[in-house]
Amino acid sequence: MTQALSLLLANVDVSAKEAYELLLTAIRVERLKAMAAISAAMNQQHRPFQGGGLRATKLAVRMKSHLNRYKTLAFLLSAGATADTPELRDQLLLDAKCGRLSHVQLLIKAGVPSHKAEANVLQWAVEILNSNILDVLLEGHIPPDAASRAVASVPMAASEADKIRFVSALAQKGASSETLGPLLLRAVQDAHPRLTDLLLQLGATSEYRLDDSQNALCAAAKRGDVALMEKLCRANPTALVPSEALPLAFDGLASPSRLNDLLRALEILIVQGACGTAIDDTVLKALGHPGREKILATLLPAGILSSTAGQAVDFVIRQSGTESLLMLICDNATVTGETIQRALEHVFYSNPEVYDEKKASVLSGTANRHGYRDALDQLLVNPARDTHPKANQIADLLLADGANINFGDSHVLVAAATSADPSRVAELLR
Repeated sequence: MTQALSLLLANVDVSAKEAYELLLTAIRVERLKAMAAISAAMNQQHRPFQGGGLRATKLAVRMKSHLNRYKTLAFLLSAGATADTPELRDQLLLDAKCGRLSHVQLLIKAGVPSHKAEANVLQWAVEILNSNILDVLLEGHIPPDAASRAVASVPMAASEADKIRFVSALAQKGASSETLGPLLLRAVQDAHPRLTDLLLQLGATSEYRLDDSQNALCAAAKRGDVALMEKLCRANPTALVPSEALPLAFDGLASPSRLNDLLRALEILIVQGACGTAIDDTVLKALGHPGREKILATLLPAGILSSTAGQAVDFVIRQSGTESLLMLICDNATVTGETIQRALEHVFYSNPEVYDEKKASVLSGTANRHGYRDALDQLLVNPARDTHPKANQIADLLLADGANINFGDSHVLVAAATSADPSRVAELLR
């Protein structure tokens, strides 16, 4: 029958439309040899498929026999049928889900797209981590934007090896580095060093934050991984440091045995731009640490302690042997006159029998440098000073740092008039 059909087509003037209708009939009845004969005749007469062969491919995908469907589609596509049709895209997805790799390969090589939204085979393969299908899909054309969307579909729960395999493959197709942020965050959280290195090489940014939570740098700080923090900062030198990174680094490295690591981590974050309340919060955390002086010496020069300066001073004056720490805070913090006055009152009067002259000197000198002489004036005329065992030393300190006597204050006049010590009267009147 095939020979007769070939002879008929060679000797009878059959129009392109008639030949195409014959081809459609052959497809309906699944006569592969007849299809070949009709196609050969059409090629000899240079008659292309009408409408890009859309009707033919629609019929082909409905064939019951997988083998016949495969052969028919191969024949139609090689003969010039349009590859990018809804039917063929659906067929590609179906073949992929059924694991028919040879069918998938045929359609991909013929130009059937794997990334269209209505039948996104690429995304499906990535979501289920089907590397066999992905390898075949990569043989076809995948635009960079489609590769980027596919990267976003890589399951976060996948193994490090699977993520590396899929990300590497999609990166070769031009996946944007901007889409790699979520994977980098998860890689740091899951302690996947090889994946982290790959993502950084591909340009992933550590600034990505999921639902305003911590970013990759915060995750590394929380784990106390100083080497990783350095790596992230080198790869993203202009990335902003979230405010919580410093406190997280402190918590992750709070063990006294890791003091050097903690200091290095804080230096890294400060160089990267950590400032403001992040420093304030970490200073408060550091006050109870055995290495607090070294920690504060690292933190305070990087930013002016303001919102919590009063708390820091109040804490330190209640501890023994903290004069240098107090000086460090006063030299690098925005300490108010009220804070100085309150702190000096505590040092002077909380326990009159134990007068800490060194702390008093630090606080009084700070008030002098910052021009808080009103606070010193108030301390000088405080009635509690009159009965203090160290009243003269306190007066000397305050006067040396600029305290002035207000002679309109009746208390000062009474103190001068009733003093049994002429030298003190002279001192007050000077």
